[in-house]
Formats: sequence, structure tokens, C-alpha cells
Amino acid sequence: MENLKTKSDGIVYPKVRLIQDHILTTLNVKKVTAGGIILSAREDDLILNRQTVVAAGPNSVAKVGDEVEVNPERFPTGSTPAKNDIGPDKRFRIPPTETIDGVEYLYISTREIKWIYTK
Repeated sequence: MENLKTKSDGIVYPKVRLIQDHILTTLNVKKVTAGGIILSAREDDLILNRQTVVAAGPNSVAKVGDEVEVNPERFPTGSTPAKNDIGPDKRFRIPPTETIDGVEYLYISTREIKWIYTK
């Protein structure tokens, strides 16, 4: 499989067909804080809520190129046990990511979208 890259926005659009209402979006993450500290890209709270749709299924309300607001509350959760059994377990969200040709995308359905931005 070979990716297509648009010249206008620099986003890599994969050649895939999705089923039903599934959506593939960019995986935009915060990389640097306002103070200049470099952040780890795999933390669930670093994923930005505003993403760009790069592929959409036939029953999806979002179309390729739309910007959507993702609802991270709908992502599956995980937890790490508390140290020394003191205090509550640390809970975190696990974003549903897919890697296609070395590029990571967010793989969601219409249910994980809050709204679509108008142009």
C-alpha cells in the first residue's frame, strides 16, 4: 500500500476504504509545552481533540478533509496500580490508534466525535 501526500496541507492520506461509520483521522499530539518542555507522544492526555479526517466509511457523517472535535471520554480506559497499595489506581485513556505504512492515525467511529467544524 502506498500513501498519497497532498501538497496543500502536508497531511498524508492513506489509500484505504473503511467500513460503515468508521473514521481515520490524523494523530495530532502536543509535542512541546508553552515553557518549551518536550513531552512524550504516547501519553493519552497529549492527544489534541481537534483532528483532521483522512479517510471515512460510507455511513460516516464526516468527510475526508473535515476537522472534527474528538471526545476522548469515549476511548477505552486502563489503569496502573497504586504504589505500595496506597491511594487510588491511576486511570488513563487508551486512544485507538492504527499504523499504516509507518504513519500513526486515530481510528474512531462516529460515536467518538463531538462535532464537525464548518469551513
